[in-house]
Amino acid sequence: PSKAASATFGKELPKLPAEQQVWLIDSLAARGDSAAQTVIAAALTASADPEVRQAAAQALGRIGDARSVKPLAQALATVSSETEANTIVAALAGLPAGRTTDKAMLGELKASQGKARAQLVVALGTRRSPEVLDALLNETENADPAVAKAAYRVLAKAATWATLPTLVRKFI
Repeated sequence: PSKAASATFGKELPKLPAEQQVWLIDSLAARGDSAAQTVIAAALTASADPEVRQAAAQALGRIGDARSVKPLAQALATVSSETEANTIVAALAGLPAGRTTDKAMLGELKASQGKARAQLVVALGTRRSPEVLDALLNETENADPAVAKAAYRVLAKAATWATLPTLVRKFI
């Protein structure tokens, strides 16, 4: 019940074996407070163990907000495992909808490149705000074929009556 419990347990997290770190991350996620979110984000970026990073990404996907976008995007840019990348994309896609989160994701999209950018495009597919759809339409013209292809795939599912004519013109 202590308000400082998440921070207190978070200090112990790096000292634990990987399996116990996963358990503690899950427990911290159940608390869901700001300190827990900070500790989990730190585990995502600092841990050398892929299972710990995946647990942290999943936890942030459940309890995170706009503040979680940056550590998730940074992890996505450095990940080498497809399984881990998919976990991070799912976590980003699962973050709560809202203007602040969308803005943070679009900011990370602009700062990314290559495969990470294409994966961020996929994560944006769950968002339907006009700003996100405009950004995805712009990504169809990206010089990187993987990014443009990802944008077209997402837009094929996310197009609205307002964006469909523009999307069709791009196909033509």
